[in-house]
Amino acid sequence: MAIRISLFLLMALAFPPQSAAEKPALNSVDPNISYIVSGYSEVSGQFRVVVTNVGWEHLSSRVRLEWLAEGANQTRVVQKTALIAEFEGRMLSVGVPVWTADKPEIAISATHTFSLEEYKFTLTPLAPGKYELKTK
Repeated sequence: MAIRISLFLLMALAFPPQSAAEKPALNSVDPNISYIVSGYSEVSGQFRVVVTNVGWEHLSSRVRLEWLAEGANQTRVVQKTALIAEFEGRMLSVGVPVWTADKPEIAISATHTFSLEEYKFTLTPLAPGKYELKTK
């Protein structure tokens, strides 16, 4: 019995419990991000669309396009970012962007916060930093 207690004390001293402050922090996702959709095309390479909500009572969305590249140690890094200017200041609430592998474009639906008018867009990533946005 004394051996068990000694072994337990030895283990407790060798591996003390970690406090919350000592635990490694996990990377967290910005709580304002609503959607992230990734895709690939021959023209643009790997990209992702990030939709962030801003405001509180009268919600609107910001949409940005990020081009990804290979970084050191087989990681991905953001090579270039473009804020989709056509969504800025329009009070549009954007839904989940939809990318289908057979087309190099992303379908985006949005609703005006006040009038509830619905809009449909097609976002096409081009070379890093460039894009084309069409209204359907």
